[in-house]
Amino acid sequence: MNRQIAGTIIALAAAALLQACNQAPDMAKVESDVAKARAEGQQQVIDAQAALRRLNDRINQHALDTQVSTRANDANKESVSAQVARHARKMRHEATREMAYARYDVDNAKATARNNVAQAQCEAKIGAAEKSCRQNADALFNAAIATAKMHISAAQPRSPSDG
Repeated sequence: MNRQIAGTIIALAAAALLQACNQAPDMAKVESDVAKARAEGQQQVIDAQAALRRLNDRINQHALDTQVSTRANDANKESVSAQVARHARKMRHEATREMAYARYDVDNAKATARNNVAQAQCEAKIGAAEKSCRQNADALFNAAIATAKMHISAAQPRSPSDG
C-alpha cells in the first residue's frame, strides 16, 4: 500500500515537473528582456564608438602637433628630420595598435549586444528549441569575437621601425 502511494506521488511529481518544463514563457517578460538587452547593447556600442572617435581625434592632433614642431625646428633640418622620422614611425606603430584595440572594443560591444538580444529572444522558446537557439546565439557570438581578434592581429605592425 505504501509503495502504491509512493509510486503515485512520484508519478504526480514527475508529471508536474514535465508540465512546468513545457509551459509557455511569459511573452511580456521576454519582450521586456529583449527591449532591455537591445537598449543596453546600443548604449555599449555608442560608448565604444565614442571612445574610438576620441582616440582618432587624439592621434590626429598629435600628428598635427608633430608637423608644426618639425617646421618650427627647420633650422637643424637634418638632425631634426631623422629624429622626427623615428618619432613618427613610433607614433604610427602606437596609433595602429591603439586603433586596433579600440575597433575591437566596438566589434566586441556589437557582438555582445547582438548576443544579449538573441539570448533574450531565446526565452520565448521551450525545451530543445530554446537550447538550440542559445547554442546558435553563442556560436554566432564566438565567431564574431574570433573575427574581431583576427582583425586586431592583422592590424598589429611588426615593429616600430617598419615603414
